Amino acid sequence: MAIQEAQMNKVKAEAGIAIARAKARQAQINANSHVLKAKQMIAKAQAR
Repeated sequence: MAIQEAQMNKVKAEAGIAIARAKARQAQINANSHVLKAKQMIAKAQAR
């Protein structure tokens, strides 16, 4: 039983890490898109 619990805890920990990585990736993607939008707005403003 102890072995199963240890395995379960390991799986849970790995899942938590995977979720954290996915969230970090998504946050990075969102940040990049915001930067691109800001650059486009600046370019438009300068073009006027």
